[in-house]
Amino acid sequence: MIKKEQNLVIILVRPKGASNVGSIARAMTHFGLTELRIVSPMCDVKDIKAHSMAMAGQDILKNASHYPTLKDAIMDCNLTIATSRRVGRNRSPSLSLRDDSQKIYEFIHLKKVAIVFGQEDKGLFKEEMELCQEHLVIPARPQSESYNLSQAVLLILWEIFMSNPSDFEKPENPENQKEIETIASRKEIEDLLEQILKVSIKIGFVPYYEPKRVTNTFRKMINRVEPTTREVRTMRGMIKQVNSKFSDKETE
Repeated sequence: MIKKEQNLVIILVRPKGASNVGSIARAMTHFGLTELRIVSPMCDVKDIKAHSMAMAGQDILKNASHYPTLKDAIMDCNLTIATSRRVGRNRSPSLSLRDDSQKIYEFIHLKKVAIVFGQEDKGLFKEEMELCQEHLVIPARPQSESYNLSQAVLLILWEIFMSNPSDFEKPENPENQKEIETIASRKEIEDLLEQILKVSIKIGFVPYYEPKRVTNTFRKMINRVEPTTREVRTMRGMIKQVNSKFSDKETE
């Protein structure tokens, strides 16, 4: 069975900004999308700007398909949705982003759906709008500028997939993060305490007659924190560096 995410295609027509293309690839990863189609790009989508913005979307960028015209790019799609910032002749919306996001979500379970985005400054041409069965307008304040292209893609995908929030994993409770890592063993903690004591004596922090009391103070503090093996290793590395620097000063 084809996953619903594989039924949703993002098509960029004449994108001008390589960084926008990279940001869109990154946005697609948040929703499990993999198919990006690019029509007659006006930028180098392999530019370093695109790759630096793509982050985890490098494969999406690398595997993006290229087409000479929008008509060529939508030949295998069952439903095409044109997006626009403006409302006017040939641009009357047939879908509402907020009200029809659930409908679009249901479409992608059954059909190959393409959401089409035009050039950053000019959008889609009249002929390209006419190739699409549905028109979707992204609402904004009347006097405001158009959305940035990558922002527009993110907004639309967010609305579509949030119509079914179960697609998203619940954020992990920070309180449970410690359970994922191994809690340090007693040996690891005692070795750390021994290292702390030696360096503390060396730098004159611990009087020769009170090492046990100081060690117990550190032990109680560390026991409250319940450090992981990685955290203990980090502390030991830092103390080792302090010891090394102090030894260097002694020999100067």
